[in-house]
Amino acid sequence: MEQKLAYILGTIKGDGCAYHYHNNGKNMYMVFLVAKKKSYLEHVASQLLDYKKNYSIYPHLNCYTLRFYSKWMFGLIKNTPYKEILQDKECYTSFLRGFYEAEGYVYSKKRKDRGIHSQLGICNHNYELLSFVEKILKRLKFKYTFSIYKYTYKGITGLACKLLINKREDILRFLELINPKIKTLKPEHFDTMKESLDKYRKRTPKELKQKKTYYNKKWYAKSGKNYYQKNIGWIREKARKWYHKNHEKVLRMKRKNYQKHKDKRRKWALDYYYNHREEINKKRRERRKIIKDEKKFKEIQ
Repeated sequence: MEQKLAYILGTIKGDGCAYHYHNNGKNMYMVFLVAKKKSYLEHVASQLLDYKKNYSIYPHLNCYTLRFYSKWMFGLIKNTPYKEILQDKECYTSFLRGFYEAEGYVYSKKRKDRGIHSQLGICNHNYELLSFVEKILKRLKFKYTFSIYKYTYKGITGLACKLLINKREDILRFLELINPKIKTLKPEHFDTMKESLDKYRKRTPKELKQKKTYYNKKWYAKSGKNYYQKNIGWIREKARKWYHKNHEKVLRMKRKNYQKHKDKRRKWALDYYYNHREEINKKRRERRKIIKDEKKFKEIQ
């Protein structure tokens, strides 16, 4: 498979769709791609010229759509040859570039007294598709995390999958290797990330220890032992007032917990008795015999 075709497949799998319908007895196979920037769709269309020359880009609501008709492309989208894509490194890197441009994001922020926080992610609803992207990341030797989370959008709930890259080294290598058209870092942020990495690598172990102790002291000063010792009287008064208002609720909760533990003990005792019935009965008989023998011995005396 060619690089351009793999790139187009990645973009359509992310933000595109394919439809089949009938128009006056004819089978129509429509493929379209949606994006906010018109320049991005023009870039995708330039890659598509080798396979399809007739296409249209038109505005729709707050975005733009690229539309074309092709039975061959419809078949590729519905039955994507993942094994063929994985055979060549250039092919699966171009597929990853297209999919990232559609479904990915990246950002880097400066935090107070904690340096730069950066993250790169790819989200999608399709588990199989993201598992294929995960295979590509494994082959390229990136460190990532894969998670499934629940989302709500306009009263609708569903499940989605997410791939995250948090290491600055891997984020920079990812962007340099794939070189995406959109969703990249600004040159200023790119340079600052590189500078921070170089500084971090040049640090000695003594400097690292000093920085850790500095952060720990700052945390204790904000919300640690010193804060508790200074405001211990105010905290106790607040707790006493809360208990005075909600003491009935506390008692109810205690009773409920006591009953729950009591029921659990009863169930455990019954289960133990039914499972070890023969052993328990034997011990009872032995005890009864011992008591009878003691009584007889006392009577004889």
